[in-house]
Amino acid sequence: EREQLSQEREQLSQEREQLSQRLDQTASKFSALSQKTQEEMMNKINTTIATWLASLPQETISPETKDQVKAGLHELAKATAQDSGLYQVMCCASEQHISNVTQLEEIRRERDELQQRLSGGKFAGEEDRVTGKRKGDVLDPRTEEKETKGNGMWDDFQIMLQQDKGWCVSGGPR
Repeated sequence: EREQLSQEREQLSQEREQLSQRLDQTASKFSALSQKTQEEMMNKINTTIATWLASLPQETISPETKDQVKAGLHELAKATAQDSGLYQVMCCASEQHISNVTQLEEIRRERDELQQRLSGGKFAGEEDRVTGKRKGDVLDPRTEEKETKGNGMWDDFQIMLQQDKGWCVSGGPR
């Protein structure tokens, strides 16, 4: 019995050693992944979020407050993973701000371009506005007289009624 217990103890000791080695390997892999994640978070804090914080007006947020926010985010990156709600909100807010600024600059550039065209640019002179356009048709004065002599359309309408329905001008049947 003692020998059997000794063998079981030896076997359990070996299993414990193997499990301990696997645990150490898993912990080192996790540590490496965690460190890589923290580096990515720090990089994002130092670039995107820092740019956003710097662009906020000093009248509303003091430089000290900005530094405190940045330091707090660094501590957050050290203590948590990327699934932190605060970290995600800060990233989204800073990226949205950068997107809005980019879009605003594009609109401003388009506006300046249009203003330049209108005032002293491409279409400032009459020659620029008229070039490439055809002249309007000139009506023959004799043609105008023929059209204005009678009632034109109303005369045609009266003739059509007389031919199609057998009605006379007085409004009664013929």
